[in-house]
Amino acid sequence: MKDDGVGGDQSAQLNHWIARLGNGDDTALQEMLIFFQDRLFQLTRRMLSSYPDVRRMEQTGDVLQNATIRLNRALLSLARERDAEGGRRVLHTRDFLCLAALQVRRELLDLSKYYRLRSDLTGSGCDGCRDDDEGGRNSEPITGSTWDPRLLSDWTEFHEQVTILPGKVREVFDLLWYQGLSQAHAAELLGVDVRTIKLRWQKARLQLNDTLGGRMPGT
Repeated sequence: MKDDGVGGDQSAQLNHWIARLGNGDDTALQEMLIFFQDRLFQLTRRMLSSYPDVRRMEQTGDVLQNATIRLNRALLSLARERDAEGGRRVLHTRDFLCLAALQVRRELLDLSKYYRLRSDLTGSGCDGCRDDDEGGRNSEPITGSTWDPRLLSDWTEFHEQVTILPGKVREVFDLLWYQGLSQAHAAELLGVDVRTIKLRWQKARLQLNDTLGGRMPGT
């Protein structure tokens, strides 16, 4: 990514790409993804780390490639949307980052369910190998991995519960948990003070703790 800032220039560039995309300029999409490629890769790698069943079977680049297809569709849809006055929707950098996190999470949840189903059907947990009969997956040995069905189930439920957090709370959770931003950076990106970020972060953690019955993954 060329600029890791959070100022208006980045959002302005983002909306320029969206406008071009809405006018049928497909090259705008590629320019946008190239600009954000480092951040998208880091986002995917960080999110993949908390999906142990997927991490032992998939590489970050493969997950990102599939998530990018989902992101492309979502961006094309946004590019065609109009507001109440008939103008195009204005997106901020935070909107793009949260949309990207959503698409990566959906891809990871689908992969997690896929591998859990395969484990249930084979009864083996697929330990020690990757199969290549679906989606171009490798047949490389995996070492140093363990298969704990309860832990994997806990992680899957955790990520699913994140998807139903209230919008602004989920937005903060995405930025802090999945994207690894500091509270100060998230506050700047969202245009709020750090105290607001702290409150939303606390609310997210409390709601997740309650819905998961106090059983957080890995604890």
